[in-house]
Amino acid sequence: MILPFFKRTLLLILILCTGSVLLHADPPAPAENPSGDGQVIHVLGDQAFAFSLGGLIPLFHYRLSNGDVEGTNLFPGLKSSLQYFTYLTNSLTVGVELDGGLAFTPNFNIYWFLPIMGKVTYFLPVGDFTIPLSLSAGVNFQKFLEWSRADLVVKPEIGFAMRIDPDFTLCFTAAWWFIPQIANDTQENFSSGQSVLANFLDVGVMLIYNF
Repeated sequence: MILPFFKRTLLLILILCTGSVLLHADPPAPAENPSGDGQVIHVLGDQAFAFSLGGLIPLFHYRLSNGDVEGTNLFPGLKSSLQYFTYLTNSLTVGVELDGGLAFTPNFNIYWFLPIMGKVTYFLPVGDFTIPLSLSAGVNFQKFLEWSRADLVVKPEIGFAMRIDPDFTLCFTAAWWFIPQIANDTQENFSSGQSVLANFLDVGVMLIYNF
């Protein structure tokens, strides 16, 4: 009588222990690329936030009426951005980007920028790294002293990204801002014939959190 009872008790303990291990087991690690290059595979619906900080460098104004290239009368400033995007495939994302930037005049007045854009990015794998190729477009809100306006902005961008762990990626970026500023007679200090294509360069470092 004792031996069968002992066997049943031992079997029950083994079953309970096995169940406890399975219930408290760590979740499986993210899938790895079958090629063995260590890149995390993202699927449709995966999401990410990104924060970047860097410098904003005014380059030149291209006057649309006669093709002249002119200085911007601005010194380099600062730029930051907050982004949210979702993965369509392992390499393609779509999202939104909120930038904030400023540059200084020779008199140390501040020219403010606030672009709000949609963004498409393709992550080109290169060994254990990736080269993000992006195109953003949207509306750029600008303010200088009492003067303000809103213009179209188009921003191509290239980067160099390295994965820190399955959740975080560090990326160095360089982007070119194209801002067509179309003049009209109703805007003070920006009359007809003064339309320009403003060009800015921004360089920075970005931290991406995948979830």
